[in-house]
Amino acid sequence: MNAAKELLSSQNRDNDEVTAIPTNGVAANGALRICFMSVRHWGAPGWWDCNYSRIARSTDIGQTWTKLWQPQWPGDSNFIQVAIWRQDTDLFI
Repeated sequence: MNAAKELLSSQNRDNDEVTAIPTNGVAANGALRICFMSVRHWGAPGWWDCNYSRIARSTDIGQTWTKLWQPQWPGDSNFIQVAIWRQDTDLFI
């Protein structure tokens, strides 16, 4: 059985960090950037608990990713599934 490549590493442990899921991405200034959420626990369908959301950056066309420490939004905030968009030369979150 084939599986998709994991873009972002995670602990793969329930109630710690089950996975890190990209929620949006953009290419700008010679790098790729993706927003992602760190999922602590999967609940009933449509429910999950998050640790935080942050941004990751790649300078090798998405082969490897570095999780940036800032900005970071807490898991209980309204900024878990954030998105970046580009307008001209500016990036917005």
